[in-house]
Amino acid sequence: MSETHTKILFKYYSSFLEETVSETMWAEIINLEKGFFRLDNIPFFGASIATGDLFYAEYEEEEKNLFIKKLSNIQETQLFRY
Repeated sequence: MSETHTKILFKYYSSFLEETVSETMWAEIINLEKGFFRLDNIPFFGASIATGDLFYAEYEEEEKNLFIKKLSNIQETQLFRY
């Protein structure tokens, strides 16, 4: 899986836990040079991202990991997620 996928760090507010949580999830590498990935995991508490979502991530030196920066505009306008 490591040739086509990588772990990405997500930080988001969980209304269930009422705190900011960190979670690493597997993502399919779409274009590593441009930082494009597709989530290939089910978030445990993250309601703002779902399996199949496209997003942009960069390496964060402070986190020592790839870190999500934003969802793709394509996915943000879709009502149906696969």
